Amino acid sequence: MGGPTCRPGFAWLTVILIGLTASAVGSSDAPVIVVHAGRLTPDRLEVHLGEVVTWRAAGGRHFRLELDPHPSGHEVVRRAGEIRAYFRKPGEHWYTITITNGAGKPLRGTVSVRGGQNKGEPLLTCGPESSGRICIEP
Repeated sequence: MGGPTCRPGFAWLTVILIGLTASAVGSSDAPVIVVHAGRLTPDRLEVHLGEVVTWRAAGGRHFRLELDPHPSGHEVVRRAGEIRAYFRKPGEHWYTITITNGAGKPLRGTVSVRGGQNKGEPLLTCGPESSGRICIEP
């Protein structure tokens, strides 16, 4: 006697809250590039092979993603809202984003892909715009 007691319901609530907090913190580290009128945030991103990168247009606008010309292909994707993809080859991959019907000039960014496969995420289904260098979700 004399020591504090812990109700089982309270202990489970504590475990659930810790889990939710941990998953919210982890999700903030997701590689997302936000496309604003006039800028990319961030304009340079570092990821591992197989790690999913998301380009997300502010306000769900239509935009065009064009990856640098490369011997394995010249990938161009047009979508509204977001584009998700993972790189299959390490190295520096630069790209341009153009907001459809936007008055601004194309925005340029870089994704630096390091070796070492990301083992935490399931791989995406690759769409027709994909190549040997990048898998773009349909």
